[in-house]
Amino acid sequence: MTAVVENRPARWLTEIPTLTAIGAIYFALGWATLVAARQPGEVASAWLGTAIIFAMMCHRPHAAWAYLAVGGVARLLVGLTVADPLTLALGHAAAHTLGAGIAYGWVRRLRLNPIGLSRIGESVKVISIAAFAGPAMGGSLIASINAYVGRAAFIPTWWIWFVASSFGALVLLPALLAYRPGEAAKLVRRAKGWLRLILLVGAVLAIAIASVTYLQRPFIVIALPLMVMAFTLGRFGTATVSALVILTVAGLRLSFDHGQFASSIGSGVTDRRLGSIAFNFYCAITLVPALVVSIVNDRRKATRHKLKARERQLSLIADTTPGLIVQLGMDGKLMFVNEKLQDWFGLAPEQSLHRKLIELVHPHVAAILAPHIEAALAGETRVFETLAADGRWFRSTIAAQERDKSGGSVIMLSVDITDLRKAKDALREEKQFLETTLGSIGDAVLSTDVAARVTYLNRVAEDMTGWSLEEARGRHLAEIFQLVDTTTGEPTFSPLDIAIRDNRILGLVPNTGLVNRIGATTPIEDSAAPIHNADGAVIGGVMVFKDVSESRAMALRMSHLAQHDFLTDLPNRLLLLDRMNQVLSANPQARRGALMFLDLDRFKHINEALGHDIGDQLLREVAKRLTGAVRGDDTVSRQGGDEFAVLLPRLNDYRDAARVAEALLGAMESPFNIDGHKLAVRMSIGITLFPEDANDAETLLKCADSALHHAKAAGRECYRYYTPSMGESAELRMRMEHDLRHALENGELRLHFQPKVDASTCAITGFEALVRWQPPQGPLILPGEFIPLAEECGLIDRIDAWVLGEACRQNKAWQQAGLRAVRMAVNVSLARIDGDRLVNLVVEVLRDTGLEPCYLDIEVTESQVMKDTERARQVMENIRALGVRIAMDDFGTGYSSIAYLQMFRFDVLKMDRMLITSIDSDHVQRALVRAIIDMARALSCQVVAEGVETAEQARVLQSKGCDEIQGFLFSRPLPAADIEPLLARGVLAECMVSR
Repeated sequence: MTAVVENRPARWLTEIPTLTAIGAIYFALGWATLVAARQPGEVASAWLGTAIIFAMMCHRPHAAWAYLAVGGVARLLVGLTVADPLTLALGHAAAHTLGAGIAYGWVRRLRLNPIGLSRIGESVKVISIAAFAGPAMGGSLIASINAYVGRAAFIPTWWIWFVASSFGALVLLPALLAYRPGEAAKLVRRAKGWLRLILLVGAVLAIAIASVTYLQRPFIVIALPLMVMAFTLGRFGTATVSALVILTVAGLRLSFDHGQFASSIGSGVTDRRLGSIAFNFYCAITLVPALVVSIVNDRRKATRHKLKARERQLSLIADTTPGLIVQLGMDGKLMFVNEKLQDWFGLAPEQSLHRKLIELVHPHVAAILAPHIEAALAGETRVFETLAADGRWFRSTIAAQERDKSGGSVIMLSVDITDLRKAKDALREEKQFLETTLGSIGDAVLSTDVAARVTYLNRVAEDMTGWSLEEARGRHLAEIFQLVDTTTGEPTFSPLDIAIRDNRILGLVPNTGLVNRIGATTPIEDSAAPIHNADGAVIGGVMVFKDVSESRAMALRMSHLAQHDFLTDLPNRLLLLDRMNQVLSANPQARRGALMFLDLDRFKHINEALGHDIGDQLLREVAKRLTGAVRGDDTVSRQGGDEFAVLLPRLNDYRDAARVAEALLGAMESPFNIDGHKLAVRMSIGITLFPEDANDAETLLKCADSALHHAKAAGRECYRYYTPSMGESAELRMRMEHDLRHALENGELRLHFQPKVDASTCAITGFEALVRWQPPQGPLILPGEFIPLAEECGLIDRIDAWVLGEACRQNKAWQQAGLRAVRMAVNVSLARIDGDRLVNLVVEVLRDTGLEPCYLDIEVTESQVMKDTERARQVMENIRALGVRIAMDDFGTGYSSIAYLQMFRFDVLKMDRMLITSIDSDHVQRALVRAIIDMARALSCQVVAEGVETAEQARVLQSKGCDEIQGFLFSRPLPAADIEPLLARGVLAECMVSR
């Protein structure tokens, strides 16, 4: 039976139109039959609606109970329409619903398939349940109700109900259940067109009408045309036309029963010897033989179709088989042959039938075939190979079939095995090739059978084991291949035994050695794998092994190199971390120790001045002194560059670390003599203690690095212990670096501009571009707080590029707006002096912004210039060649060497604010300023004083001959939008001193 699908509201909604239509049909049929054929107990003599409801429940099981409910409601409405009492109307509705529901539930419980009527037995069960069991149960209910209310006796009412419902089920159910999608089109095809179908149906109806008009028992005559339909229309067509005929006959009989035609047509129907109920029942039974014949006929047709399909399939298999298939009669003539005959011998199958096979083939082949055919005819089965005249090889199997009434035959299957024989020859050659290859490779190869008996040794395996293949073949593996642990000398297992047993690839454990026939041990590495046959079963194993004496020594060397610094041969960071973890995990609370970070002060200058070879020799000598200054269980490690670390795994007191640090500093006091150069080296040391500061290696490394940073900041050549505030400072620096990178990516930098004025006229002569950092949620950050960090972490190049580009763009925008053209001074960092980078940046910015070079000043500090004077001088000369002026910023706070001023030939000297602070009250500072101005004029440098905050300071500078003044006296640094009014005015204040 069709599986019941889970009821879901979405699917029920799709059933509403069909439910409505079925309800309307049920109501119409019920009302018509009840009005036309009412019997005692208000029961119709023919009832069709229940059959429709049952069929719909079978076709649409996902909404079965909905159709059952629709049938019950429709039957209630029919009763109320024909003026039945409410009790009787409800009883009829309940009885019909009960009958259909019981029949449907029974069919489901028996797992019958009602749709299609494909099997006689199953169809008989379904129709019997629906036509007899359901009506019997429903009739019992309504007969009981009628008897109870006194309207009719139980037996007559039950009988009328039962026959009426059975009649409806027997007439309609076969057609309704036989229907499947496409059945109507199939019916048309079977009837060979609509015209033939109409003629056939018309003839049957004519016979039905004629028989019911003149015969008391028309079903005897109707049976003949229905049987004709059974052979023509199939299950659905026969059931449909039969239902139409029976309903026509029943309708006419009902009309005659009421006397409409009794006076004018025939007299046969006036005989009441056969009542209308029995008449309907016998008519319904008439369609049973036709239905059974149609089902049997369809099944036979389906069987014939399957047989024909099977014959086509077998023929296709025979024709597509890669071998020749022939059937020979007892006389040796061909009874069947497939298409290979034409492919191999050029003969079509139809041309060769009834001819002897030995007459069709080459005489040489015929001579070979003849005795095998005779043996097969005698009952033997022969398998043989034949070489044809054209050089092809065939393998044939010939055997006799079982004898039957028609005699016997012989079946022969021949397959072209030319390629197979070639493959065997190639395989034999391949085997020889593999044996030659295995004999010439550098690795040893040994194979065994599944019982671990040796089957093969190549030449290298013979040399390493001391056994020849002839001597070893058949011996157990344990006798030929003895393994030991090279560190303990104890015997170890053979991986080949496990590989065969567990059917998996396996390797030797480390430090395995092979003991040869004379007792010598050779370190080896190997892999063992099982050998499988074509079915995948393990039939043996193979082991490939080699002498690893040299590679094992190399591995030890590589392991040492992986854990030691290649230059000094000290433990590297990886080995230091391993030893730290061992020390910390041994007894983390009871053990006290320290970790030191060491950094050589100004080692970079030695490297750059004398070359990397001298620097490398110096590092090796430093490593020797450091190692000699510590205890035997202390670890001196090189971290990279000029950084070292010292692990002190045991301390009695934290002051012991200070004593070791002093010893290390003392070891550096004597100069190093490297290739004739006496080099004085000093170092800074950061110390962290455990378990006080931390209990894990990574945290201790960070703490020691923070302590080293503070030692260098404290003046170098000293040591500092780690304190928690150092960690907070390092964490703050890391957070600030992260935020600064984020600021560059999200455009959080801003430019403010501070004007410079002519000392005599107070007219604006230029601006200094000053960068600011404006976080989204926080106060404005001045450059002194983040520029040093940017220089240290490598972000200064990006900041310089942004400031230079934005400042030049803004200056050009002011000029294009018609404002006064002035110079723009931009500070750049020489923390990482890269001449090409800086010069290319200036060229690119001037080109992109369109600013003329004469309106740009590049400011550098003297402390930055002194880091690499030669490179800085070259950079400034290249920039000056572009037409851009070079200014020395913060003059007076650095080296202030006149020789450097002559070397670099600055265009502008900017005196630092520290020289201006007391100029109005300190005559010494005033004389110093005057001397700087005179010196600058002698060097043809323009002088700018920054940090001017009072009018008195401005007057003194003017009187001493200062060219330009910059400071809060005139204006604080302002954003670009506030600068335009100042430029438009041109003069910031009246002159402080009369001209």
